[in-house]
Amino acid sequence: MAVHADVFDEGGAVINVKAEGFGARGNGVDDDWEPIQRALLAARKASDYPREGTQGAIVFFPPGIYLVSRPINCTVRQSNLVGSGPYQTVIRGRTGAGRAVIDMSGASYSTVRDLMIDDGDPAAPRPAGASEVGILCSRVIGLERSREMADADEPAEAAAAPPAEPAHAPSLAQVNLHNVNVRLRSSLGGARPDDRTNRGSVGVYNFGVEEVNYHNVHLRADTPLVICATNVFGLDSPYAFLPQRQQSMSVVNVTGQSSLVSQGRNALRLHGGAHANVDAFLAFEGPPARAQHAILCTASWRDLRWNGSMEGFPTLLRVENAYLVGADLQGYALYTSGTEMVSLAGNAHLMGGTLRITPAEATDPRTDGVLLRTHGGADQYVQNLLLYLYENRIDSPNPQARFRGNVVMSLRSLAELRARVRVVGENAGNLLMGHDMASAYGVALAGAGPDAGRPPAASVGAGAMYYSTSRRMPLWSDGSAWRTASGESA
Repeated sequence: MAVHADVFDEGGAVINVKAEGFGARGNGVDDDWEPIQRALLAARKASDYPREGTQGAIVFFPPGIYLVSRPINCTVRQSNLVGSGPYQTVIRGRTGAGRAVIDMSGASYSTVRDLMIDDGDPAAPRPAGASEVGILCSRVIGLERSREMADADEPAEAAAAPPAEPAHAPSLAQVNLHNVNVRLRSSLGGARPDDRTNRGSVGVYNFGVEEVNYHNVHLRADTPLVICATNVFGLDSPYAFLPQRQQSMSVVNVTGQSSLVSQGRNALRLHGGAHANVDAFLAFEGPPARAQHAILCTASWRDLRWNGSMEGFPTLLRVENAYLVGADLQGYALYTSGTEMVSLAGNAHLMGGTLRITPAEATDPRTDGVLLRTHGGADQYVQNLLLYLYENRIDSPNPQARFRGNVVMSLRSLAELRARVRVVGENAGNLLMGHDMASAYGVALAGAGPDAGRPPAASVGAGAMYYSTSRRMPLWSDGSAWRTASGESA
């Protein structure tokens, strides 16, 4: 395919999709998929650092509405799409059910910035063929599934058979979004939502792409953001084969003035991985009967930090048949009737961290909600947490739940605090701290402070507790050594 020399800037780093040789219209009517693919093909990296060659030029979208009938193919390293601003550059998807507007399967060290993705004119009904996924980011076990991804001049070939899947697909990292809006309307049917047949629309789907940064992103869909180590929604790509096995998944940062707005399910879905830092406004704006949980964790996750505000959901965090180790949740929530800020269901463990969630309106009678609640499950643990009670309470009615080694703090009196903590199952080694005094269950208090200042375990006797400010958890003496509530040496 011939590429005109005048489409590059003087440094050869920027390609304009409307320039001669590509000819995108950006009028919201004509299909711009092929011109965009031509520009992406011209921009693709031709060599790896430090050898000479194109290192992934910027594909620039001037103001306009770019209609695409197939996913924009960015399935190579160093794909860089840059618009003129989220309300100036709009990529409008008509890619159909289960398909992304921008497909970044197999991409790494890539960036999308300063543009909007939508499914049609928001003033008109959702059109037939509207896209269900904004951006798909995934590891792959093979590319070249169809020739249409390689060159728009060549006809598509039949899809090849998937290659043998390795134990772990090649790692991918740093697919970053900056100043990106995704606005996809709900595609849920009348039946109860599920992960495969009625998943609804998805803003950004990240399957195993690590070390990513989403800065100043505003995602609106049934599920705005999915982060998973296995392909929980069973999405597919026309350009690549996605792995079927579990992958590693770590380090996702949502920063800046970001928002995740659900139209019908969750704001954030976590399904296996580690290290998510989410500074974002979480909101539900769909039919109230569809509201679920702002953050839903359904497979083991380590280290979740959320700082922001939440409204419209009945639950901030739900841990369902999963282990969540290290949860630091701090922010403001507009409680509604029956609100549970954190809930456990099934065989769920919540271990280590801080829950400090302030009702947005302390004088609102609806703020008398639940900070933490356990639901049915034979294997449930709530341990080593620092819990701040404001106008809310703790309710653990599950007789099989184990409530261990937690510190509950409140500005209320100890008597009032006791009345706001109900634990039906195992209640061992917890500390309640009111404004007037502290109370531990059947143990002596050995003080509080950094690890360096704690007394020898032998000097305080077996069963004594010391609150470690270094670890943000209580430690227990067995008469010779300090241990955590789970029995590990401290």
